[in-house]
Amino acid sequence: MSKFPTTPTDWRKRLQATIRRWTASIQAMSRDAVRAAFSPERRKLSLSLISIVAVVGVGWGTWGVLDSQRVDVPDVMGMSLDDGLAALVSSELDPILSDDAPEPWVQPFTRVISQSPEAGTRVFTGHDITVEFTINRVVVPHFEGLDAGSYQQSLSGRGLALGDRSMTVVRIDNDERGVGVRESVDVESIKSAVSRLGIDASSLPLDGTQSVPGNTNTDEWQVVETHPVPGTWIEAGSEIHVVLALPLTQVPIVTGLPLSEARHFLEDSGLTPVVSRTATFSGSVPEDFSLGLDLGIRDEWGFDELDTLTSRLGSIEGWVVASQGTNAQSIVEVGDRVELSLAWPATQVPRLTGKNEERATELLLKAGLSSGQLDGSGVVQSQSIAPGTTVPVGAAIPADLRHVVEFAVSSSASRGMVTWIAPGQFSIEQANNAALPWTKRFFTTSAPGSYERGNFNAQMNAWDGWITCSIRVDGREVVKKTSTGPFAVVSCG
Repeated sequence: MSKFPTTPTDWRKRLQATIRRWTASIQAMSRDAVRAAFSPERRKLSLSLISIVAVVGVGWGTWGVLDSQRVDVPDVMGMSLDDGLAALVSSELDPILSDDAPEPWVQPFTRVISQSPEAGTRVFTGHDITVEFTINRVVVPHFEGLDAGSYQQSLSGRGLALGDRSMTVVRIDNDERGVGVRESVDVESIKSAVSRLGIDASSLPLDGTQSVPGNTNTDEWQVVETHPVPGTWIEAGSEIHVVLALPLTQVPIVTGLPLSEARHFLEDSGLTPVVSRTATFSGSVPEDFSLGLDLGIRDEWGFDELDTLTSRLGSIEGWVVASQGTNAQSIVEVGDRVELSLAWPATQVPRLTGKNEERATELLLKAGLSSGQLDGSGVVQSQSIAPGTTVPVGAAIPADLRHVVEFAVSSSASRGMVTWIAPGQFSIEQANNAALPWTKRFFTTSAPGSYERGNFNAQMNAWDGWITCSIRVDGREVVKKTSTGPFAVVSCG
């Protein structure tokens, strides 16, 4: 007995074979044979066969429609649960879990270990697919340098959760740098600081831990301990208990330190250094000199001295901290700002009187001072700030300069007569029986030439000997003459 077709493929093969047989029979028949073939008996047989073919065709079509609604079960073995479920749902199948589904954030850390039906089985859409999974084991991450918020992100990236939070006061050695409270600080001072954080410190153990109040934001508190410890392998979805450091630290002493070192000291203590934009100075500050930290070109600085003075001032990172806004050893909150005032570098005013302009400028620059307030030209006659005074580097020292013309007479005689016309003048003056040697100075605002420096005569009161006259301009001898004999006369001009 022939096997009844059970699948669309069997139906298709059976129908194709029947059609082929009928086609061969029809082609083999002659016209007469065909007429004979369609006798009444044959017509009944033909109708029966046609009915069978129609039934087969309908069955085949129905089977094809039903088969189009079936899908192959995808292979989800070894996938994470979230990926496996997504693959089954996208195939219009209904996943059934063998156990309660873990939280969505844990599912990436799971693995499918069995599925039923197996991959490749054809089932109708909506068919139940039983999935069995296991939860992976993950390692507890390290916490060094992380606050609670950052550590929570690190945990979630490994399929772990932040569990209970405890707080503690971090104590450090008295000579240790770092965030925390030194061992020498008394208990009441610490509890007072904790209270300023809005936390009840009455029962806080200073050598242990206490649970963090539920309404406290600890995202920026540093993690100092975890349970289990870092490196431990545990099941994904587990909670990690953390011990957090209360955000308290002590302000170190930074006065007297260079700014760069003071910055590091404060930052190591968890504090934020802020530099005041105006420096301090304990000595004499010239009028109109600004102690602001805008170390650009100053009005009183000449272009040719800018590099020298800027170099002498140096970077403010090397300046010394004169004072700090928050008292040293105070217990404050981590991250607090500590304002630092810097001491402006100091120097001493050199002696300028009697120096010509070039030498005075040289002395000022060597001392780190500006020559921008040297008034006039020639030789310094006076300076407004006394030599040896401590002033800020970069300050300009006011000084009055004039050109000096000096008439001088020397002689073997002790007395003589001098007659002169002062530089730039036309009137004659005279000194009778003047003591020799004799000098007289005149001051001019511009360098005198040979016709502007004046002239004079001198005669000795003696029967024999010599007499000499000279003219010096800004210390440089420009004329010198000598005469000898009884009551000798000499002239310089």
